[in-house]
Amino acid sequence: MKKNSRSKILFGSLFFAFSSMTFATPATDQSINLFFNNLNLTEMFEVYQNKNTAAYDREADQIIKQYAGHSALTTDEHLLSIKLSLLLQNFSKDFIRSPEIKTELKKIYKEKFTEEEMQAYIKFLATPEGRSIFYKSIEISGDLSEMGSNIMHKVMQTPEFEKKYSKQVTEIMQQLHELSHEN
Repeated sequence: MKKNSRSKILFGSLFFAFSSMTFATPATDQSINLFFNNLNLTEMFEVYQNKNTAAYDREADQIIKQYAGHSALTTDEHLLSIKLSLLLQNFSKDFIRSPEIKTELKKIYKEKFTEEEMQAYIKFLATPEGRSIFYKSIEISGDLSEMGSNIMHKVMQTPEFEKKYSKQVTEIMQQLHELSHEN
């Protein structure tokens, strides 16, 4: 009899746990809109972008180096790289302000969060600590992106990387070249 009672309790607990996961309510448009109305998306993206200025600089350097066909920038090329970096940053700001970004972000949040999670998130962001953590998370995300980019750049410069991947990259580029000449 005890075994049967324990089985019922265990089964009931498991059923409750699984049913609450299975029947989680998707986030509503109303809660998603409330969430985004409480955030300053432009400020959020500018915080992220400001943490990533080094990434724009590196991208501009790479573009100039690739175009110039050498691995070190001259003084004049460096000045052009600075201009290109600023241009990339301005393009990014314009891109971030586009209405499509907000629409797509809302779709992503709606896919990822339940209504209950969204309501909890909205309450959390209504507190000074919640807003602080949210913006710090964005900064950390930028820092992580920059760190990953820096490490990747360093790793790609090592002889080990060159030895391991150079041949493969060359083969892929050769295949691409052949494909482009077939068409």
